[in-house]
Amino acid sequence: MMTYIMKNEMTFKRPYLTLIGLEIITLLFVSTGAAITEITKMSNPIAPFMGFIPLALLLIFYFTIKNRWGTFYFHSLRKLSVREWVLYTPLLFFLILLVIFNEGVSIQSFSYLVLLSLGIMTNAFVEESVFRGLMLKILLPKGEIKAIIISSLFFGIGHFAQAFQNPSFSIFIQVFYALLIGLVLALLVIQTQSIIIPIIFHFLHNLLQYTGRIVSDVATIRMTDIILIAFLIIYIIGLLMFRKKKISSHSHSSVTIDR
Repeated sequence: MMTYIMKNEMTFKRPYLTLIGLEIITLLFVSTGAAITEITKMSNPIAPFMGFIPLALLLIFYFTIKNRWGTFYFHSLRKLSVREWVLYTPLLFFLILLVIFNEGVSIQSFSYLVLLSLGIMTNAFVEESVFRGLMLKILLPKGEIKAIIISSLFFGIGHFAQAFQNPSFSIFIQVFYALLIGLVLALLVIQTQSIIIPIIFHFLHNLLQYTGRIVSDVATIRMTDIILIAFLIIYIIGLLMFRKKKISSHSHSSVTIDR
């Protein structure tokens, strides 16, 4: 495994400038897609994700031509250990909480669900590939923790762009929420060396958000935010403790072998 990773390592002379460039390009495509949708008054369920489609095609082209799928953590799930699968289980509980807080799901029609799912999957693939694939890999030479934090900050900043469309306190909660999810997924990618489950979770999370019933009670919304944010913080702490224990165990094993 280590040999495979070493062969796929990438180094960038100006990593932070590269990250800023990726962030700007992503926001530019998404904003352009949103503008086109607004101007043309498109009502198709895939319309909100128009900006992600060309980005997805560009990423697929780059990963394929450069043979970089493995470099950016697109590894088979069959390589995951039982312990690594266990690390993912809180994601399932988190999705169950979303269903409960959204009071179930509301689907207009099967065709609507299919088109919406295609748009959301495109969104999930692009965001995970950019923030947990490209950015995380670019920053790894600076250290794992720094890579996890900075890539997650860029993920949060990307969601902050919505503040220009709907400035309110809830936007700041959404940005913090996105930051925490970014930290969780980045930690999982570093731990499991696979981005597949984060993409699936991202897809299901956004699908539940789009198909959930509208809750108008402010107190209920705030309580939901608090519970979900608390869940994510506890999850992050648990992943960090697991990571620290694994590193400590590995170091102890190395010392024992040297003796």
